[in-house]
Amino acid sequence: APNFTGTWTPSLGGNETYTTRIGRYTKIDNTIHIWMNLVINAIGTGSTTVISGLPFPCNATVGASLSATVLASSASNITALAGIIAAAGSSIALVSTTAAQAAYVANGIFGNAAQVVVSGSYQV
Repeated sequence: APNFTGTWTPSLGGNETYTTRIGRYTKIDNTIHIWMNLVINAIGTGSTTVISGLPFPCNATVGASLSATVLASSASNITALAGIIAAAGSSIALVSTTAAQAAYVANGIFGNAAQVVVSGSYQV
């Protein structure tokens, strides 16, 4: 299978505006390695937890977990963060914990001035 690199456009799916909006990927056989950096200017009607626009949909039988980090201004006071791609999915759901929550749930992450970086790999 061919190997190649490219860009993708991460989106929160509303009328949000961005200060920084970068998505990169490398495809090696059936593995996609992604990296993205979003800095929100104004959240508007954008999602606070879901990033769409992945360059390829995930494998239909297995999902993936990605590394995710809030670098600035999370909408919630979180203690841990991860990105999840569902089987056959083409978006990243951010799930997190807080001091009061041991389980990962969809706490609001994106808001005005929030910066999130996500990286990892998934299968197609």
